[in-house]
Amino acid sequence: MSNMDEPSTSTAGRAPIHRPISGILRPVETVRRPVLTIPIPIPEEPVQTPVAFHRLVRNFALVPALSILEFLIAAAVLLSVPHGGTHEPDVLAILLAIAFWSLSQHLGPPLFRIFDTLTTALPSSGAWSETVLEALSTLIHVALKEFARFTAVLIFYKAGHPDLMDVLWLGFGWALGDVTCGIYQNYLNLYQYHEGSLPGDDNILSAAPWAGYRAGDIITSASTDGGYMPFTNGGAEDHYEAQLEVELSRLASLKARLELEDIYGIPFAEIPPIIISIQWLDALLLSLGLTLIMSHPFMLSGTIGSTIPIVAVTWAIHSCLALGYALAMPRIGVHAVNYFGLMVSIGCLVAGLARWGVLE
Repeated sequence: MSNMDEPSTSTAGRAPIHRPISGILRPVETVRRPVLTIPIPIPEEPVQTPVAFHRLVRNFALVPALSILEFLIAAAVLLSVPHGGTHEPDVLAILLAIAFWSLSQHLGPPLFRIFDTLTTALPSSGAWSETVLEALSTLIHVALKEFARFTAVLIFYKAGHPDLMDVLWLGFGWALGDVTCGIYQNYLNLYQYHEGSLPGDDNILSAAPWAGYRAGDIITSASTDGGYMPFTNGGAEDHYEAQLEVELSRLASLKARLELEDIYGIPFAEIPPIIISIQWLDALLLSLGLTLIMSHPFMLSGTIGSTIPIVAVTWAIHSCLALGYALAMPRIGVHAVNYFGLMVSIGCLVAGLARWGVLE
């Protein structure tokens, strides 16, 4: 999943892009082509019917609904405190935080591609080497995010000595970017469970040689022996090509689902929406807490040197959570990781408020 502000350590959820295959199948009137069917073992898993997939999407709507509610409550609490003599949101802080969060997030994919290349290039020495490289890339990405957060705090400080409410709106904007992008990625992951279909499949494609097989069960290739596949008109050929495109898309989705299962430890579609909602609540609380903790010493002294130790602390906290999502989730379960993340996020928020004297 990829996450509560955690690095996106996988491209799972995005089906690989395939080039159009039009022209591979060319009909010849009254000509029979020999075809060899090559069975390919595919892991058995239930195929999502359109009704089941729509039900899955409907249930998942709880995630954005609860996230919107959480942000509305947080905004209402912040707006209840006068800021600069008004009860208006600090739009500048929100936009600044979103901009720097986006910058740090876009640095992630190139970083992970570099480490993927290293994993491929280095001699294979077991699964532990891949784990070490994944952990290292995660730590570096978290460092980039915390540096971006600190830069946003620094710019805001130089712009006019922000107070507590400015810092809270900064953390609010950071979480807004994180959660919005995360929910979008969740929907991309969910779409991998959609089984595409073609209009008129039952009428025209029922006579296809692969009719009755599950997606990806067979691949047909030209051969000098075996069965024959007749093409009698261009319309049927168009549907054969369209069906083959669908089959390739389903194979790509199956691969993406298996990658997601490696990340979460269970099929993504089986994760309760409330658990994913907890993850994004974690992101909101953690963003507010880490921003408060990081900014307090800087606001007191105004020197970068006094902030370095506390920035290292925020990096360590964030890194522990990110490593938990990247490495521990398949082993201990998505539920345990999210509950642990919620406790840590609440602790960070309480610590941040305490440092600013709010709880005195």
